[in-house]
Amino acid sequence: MKKTLPALDPIDSIQKSPETINDEANDQANKNLATQEKKRLKIWPQKKIWQIVLISCLIFLVILGMVGAVGAYTYRVTKEIATQGQSLKTEVQTAFDVFKAQNLPETELKLTASLDQLRAIKITYSQLSFYEKFPLAKKYYIDGLAGLEAADHGYRPLLSPLKPLLLMQMF
Repeated sequence: MKKTLPALDPIDSIQKSPETINDEANDQANKNLATQEKKRLKIWPQKKIWQIVLISCLIFLVILGMVGAVGAYTYRVTKEIATQGQSLKTEVQTAFDVFKAQNLPETELKLTASLDQLRAIKITYSQLSFYEKFPLAKKYYIDGLAGLEAADHGYRPLLSPLKPLLLMQMF
C-alpha cells in the first residue's frame, strides 16, 4: 500500500521544519495502519467462553497427537517383533526337521541360532520399556516379558541334552 503524504499548504511548509512534516506523514501512515487492522478478520475470539473452548481444543489436539505418535512407534516396534518371530518360527521348524533326520550337530547349531534370534526379539521388545511407567499398560508389558522369559527357559532344556548326545555320536 502506498503511503500518501498529507496535502500541505505551501505557506505552511515554509513555516514548518522538515522534521515536523515527516512526523505528520508518519502519524497519517500510523492512522491508516490502525484502520486496516480494525478491518481485518480477527482470529482470536473476544468472548471468554470461546477462548476457553479454543484453548481446550488445542490442548486436546496436542494430547491426541502425542498418543498418536506413541501408537505409531508401538505399531512399528510390534511389526518388527512379528517379523522376527516369523523368522524364529522358521528357524525352529528347520531345527526340528534336522533333529528328525538325526543330524545332532546341525540341530545344536540351529537351536543356538534360534536362541540368538529369541534374544534379538527380547532386545526389540525392550524398546517398549516406557510402558512400565503407564499404570494400565505396565501389566501388559510385564506379561510380554514373562512370555519371553518362558520361551528362553524352554530353550535351555533343549540344548542341555544335546551335548552328551553329541559326545556319544563322536565315538
